[in-house]
Amino acid sequence: MAYRIRRSPIFLRDVEDFGRYCADYCLEFADEQFERLTFAIETLIAEAPLTWAYFVHSGEPYRAYLFRVGQRTRFWIVYSIDEEAGAVSLLRLWGAARDPRRFAI
Repeated sequence: MAYRIRRSPIFLRDVEDFGRYCADYCLEFADEQFERLTFAIETLIAEAPLTWAYFVHSGEPYRAYLFRVGQRTRFWIVYSIDEEAGAVSLLRLWGAARDPRRFAI
């Protein structure tokens, strides 16, 4: 059963920032990364959200999928699961190199 995906306003802002980051390289690179991000969200997370562990910087109830961009850059897709509603709430697209003390939802 695939879970419905909900995107928080903070997540949407993070995605816009991610888009600008990728477009700074080139538009073709940005398109490729958005295709990969869409696959990670709509296939990997939506179909099996319990697969990934609790987010290391916050713990329960937040889980995270480590999304790789290029060879060195990583972003955490931070989300929560509402099993009764069959929904996954995407909360942040957090740069893994950022200071974890500044993490907020």
